Amino acid sequence: MEILLDHFKPVLDFNKYDFEHNSDEQQKLEMFCVLTNGIEKNAIGNSLKDYIISLDIVKNSLEYITMHAPCVKPTLLRTNSDELKDFISKPALKYILRFLTGLAHSHEKTQVAIAAAETIPIIHRLEQVSSDEHVGSLAENLLEALCTNPDVAKQIDAVRDFTRSEKKRLAMAMREKQLGQLGMRTNDKGQVTAKSTILQQIEELGEESGLVCCICREGYKYQPTKVLGIYTFTKRCNVDDFEDKTEEVP
Repeated sequence: MEILLDHFKPVLDFNKYDFEHNSDEQQKLEMFCVLTNGIEKNAIGNSLKDYIISLDIVKNSLEYITMHAPCVKPTLLRTNSDELKDFISKPALKYILRFLTGLAHSHEKTQVAIAAAETIPIIHRLEQVSSDEHVGSLAENLLEALCTNPDVAKQIDAVRDFTRSEKKRLAMAMREKQLGQLGMRTNDKGQVTAKSTILQQIEELGEESGLVCCICREGYKYQPTKVLGIYTFTKRCNVDDFEDKTEEVP
């Protein structure tokens, strides 16, 4: 195991990899992801995962995530922020998510380490992101691998539930704003009703007397300065061909 991991150690300095790397180093990091995802889920496989953890590879990867992740409040992430775009575009991030997924499958020590580092909210925010590097899908795969641990699954469910409730709250706030612009509101029963001021204005409207517009139904009472027009319907038609002929008298 030592010889195997010594082969990959040079490319596991993630900040250095972000700064500079060549195609051989990229291929080596790709192979490390393939290796970790191919580890068998048994005692022998777990011993290899334990050895990887002892080398602080998992610890360093989690520190990388917490160091570079945008500092945001525990609410919905602005997916168009420059900080987030810079984070998801980092070359090492997608590989970190991939090999953590492989290590987290059916391995309690890796699962607990990720949960203890308080990176679950960050990974959850990443799963809401769409990018060319498929960071969102990779983050979702990692969370699903962590869900095999019941205790960690509760943390993930709590974060996801909070996001759903926050989305609902923001949607309702936007709905109330749009209803307010239309002169309406939502009552305690969830029914959409007109505001009392609108109803009062409707009640104060009087009946028009005299001539009224057939379109808007308003007359000189409410529009005294406007001139009422007359709407007509016209149609082009041909005059009878025999109209110009004089009638013959027998």
